[in-house]
Amino acid sequence: MKIKFTLFYFLLANTICFSQNGKPSGVMNMEDKLKAMFQPELFTNSAKTFSVTRTNLPSPSLDLQKTSQPILSAVFYRLTGSYNIFGNLYSNSKPLNYNPILSAYSFISRKSLSYNPASDGNEGTIVGYIAKNNAPANNLSSWDSTCLWTNTLNIAREVQGGIWNPFPIAQNTNVAISYLASSGSTKSGTTITGSFRASKLIGTVGTNSPGIDTQFLSNTSPFSSAASPNMNKHDLPSFSFNSSDDGVRTIGPIYNDVNASSDATKGLRGALISKGTFNSGVFVWTCDSFIPSTVIKTDGSKQLWYQPYMTFDPSGQVGYVVLIGSRMGSTGSNIGWQPIIYKTTTGGSIWYLVNSIDFNSTTSATNYLLNSLDGINTNTNVRVPFFDPSEGIDLTMDYNNKLHIVSTVKGTAKSHVDSLTFVQQYTIGTETYSWPHLNTKRPYILDFVGDGAQPWQCKIIDSVPTECPSNIPSLPGYSFNPWVDISQSVNVSSGMRIQASRSVSSDYILYSWAESDTTITTNAVKWNEFPNIKIRAFRVCDGELSNDEYNITGSSIAAVKDKAYFHYLSPYLKAGPSTISSTNSATIMVGVSVSNNNLSDVTLPVHHYFSSAHVMFSFPYLPFICMPMQVNEYQNGINSFYLYPNPTFKEITIDLSSSENKTYTYNITDLAGKQIKKGELSGNKNNLLNISELKQGVYVFNVLDEGRIIGVKKFVKE
Repeated sequence: MKIKFTLFYFLLANTICFSQNGKPSGVMNMEDKLKAMFQPELFTNSAKTFSVTRTNLPSPSLDLQKTSQPILSAVFYRLTGSYNIFGNLYSNSKPLNYNPILSAYSFISRKSLSYNPASDGNEGTIVGYIAKNNAPANNLSSWDSTCLWTNTLNIAREVQGGIWNPFPIAQNTNVAISYLASSGSTKSGTTITGSFRASKLIGTVGTNSPGIDTQFLSNTSPFSSAASPNMNKHDLPSFSFNSSDDGVRTIGPIYNDVNASSDATKGLRGALISKGTFNSGVFVWTCDSFIPSTVIKTDGSKQLWYQPYMTFDPSGQVGYVVLIGSRMGSTGSNIGWQPIIYKTTTGGSIWYLVNSIDFNSTTSATNYLLNSLDGINTNTNVRVPFFDPSEGIDLTMDYNNKLHIVSTVKGTAKSHVDSLTFVQQYTIGTETYSWPHLNTKRPYILDFVGDGAQPWQCKIIDSVPTECPSNIPSLPGYSFNPWVDISQSVNVSSGMRIQASRSVSSDYILYSWAESDTTITTNAVKWNEFPNIKIRAFRVCDGELSNDEYNITGSSIAAVKDKAYFHYLSPYLKAGPSTISSTNSATIMVGVSVSNNNLSDVTLPVHHYFSSAHVMFSFPYLPFICMPMQVNEYQNGINSFYLYPNPTFKEITIDLSSSENKTYTYNITDLAGKQIKKGELSGNKNNLLNISELKQGVYVFNVLDEGRIIGVKKFVKE
């Protein structure tokens, strides 16, 4: 579903909150749904719902505006397969990656039925696939494969990985001398034994045995390996794989005993990043832990979700870690499952807890968001957002080093320390949903933007007409989940799988999600039965969303169209120049994978389909600040123009090299074009300018010659 928005920095007075139609009909414990969804083999079908029957609500008199959704002719083709779908349950793992410097894709997967490793050919054999030169032909001719891990005793399960370039910053464009790196959990039967790390020189692709760098890290002492003696216990390193100039990173939870049967004995404590730095043909892994102070339930366990999230800039120096849980000491609207945010500006040597999103604040953003939710049971005037992992949560960063937290938000129903995972439910016809799907209360994909220094901003990306169905009979949507069968002991489900990506220069952000067209769902129910992938772009320089969302699988092959389950979006994208004469557009190469089988049967092998589509996004208009920020020396008489440091706190230096020894003028504007400061500059000289009086934010520095702008640069004032 598409909504026409004109203001996206969450001016929700005009977009969300026209009324309070749709009253709750009950509550549901999201913890039951999440455990069944992401740990289906460990979860028994004993979860309960707490909904009550209610008279059907009347249809709303006012509906959201809808527009046609452009369908792209993205060409998908079968890349490989796996024994079953269990390796692809986490939407925030990153098995699909793109390296813009090397112009190469990678995909990390458990082996297909036809892949024959040199030894130990079990289903946990991990294979890396590499597509050189952007996979331009959209077929298998540009791909090759290589074995990364195989082990009879420690079978790999949830895996991710990507390419690491040993010579970053465009010094190496030869993919053959780069490395594939992978991580994931290992099991023996249903027992988690630890995790693995593996890497291999890409120039050795085609071999069906692992390379020299295979490391098993046990979850019983000792936790380290010979190559990585400083590693600590690390369970499920299956989330947010990152490849930066300074190495590769993976993140996972910290448990006391990951194989225990109860939350209290499992003892989830926080998250751990493991970082691999390259040395003599292998990655040496070290770790850093995050132990948040959270609300403690009466059984002694934390109100904390076990899947952590992570993102870094290309250099690996600025990064964020986000955990979802209830922070100790929070009050009012902040008591629910919400982001707990850590930041580093030193490559991880120092981390600090930053200000999270304050839903007790009186900004228009928080007010309108809260008014779209229903209140908790003890005080209906207190509305508590619940960030929903079942529909997907993801992170990315823009060129201002601002964090983007992309998620849906539900209404928390209860305030007791044991019940903060209970969310409101709404009855529509004979079905019970987590949103009433009315004009003012739909599943909205939201992007929360900030760094903790200033109040967080938020924008609506789009609304979605369908929800993630359950995979256990006692929870809503089971009957409409194509991936369930009452005869099977284990079932799975696939929701929106919200994901975020960025261009390598981080000037464009891309969002993807899966949704179903309710005109083709069974009885027009609002469950995600027959999903297609939608994408939308965000231009960082002026905060504009693209005019349209695109359906990237709507005209694809029959195996993908309306069957786009378990998709992945590459965390990096290649953004090219506009392909039309006007400059209110950008062409972005979008890499996406889809995993399914013809019968939606979890016991059968699945196919992994891939597409790399060049998508041209158009934007409402092009403010001056989005024009190319460069100087043409032949037209302007300026040989070079530099502004540094950027970001800056107090002073900036403007280095102007001119073919004419003359004085120029400058002005500084905000992103709306309002002039903040002006003065003069000397050509062929370093000009030192004090800007301490400027507020924190992004500004535009213009150099003028007799009133004509001849040079433009953006900078950040911290």
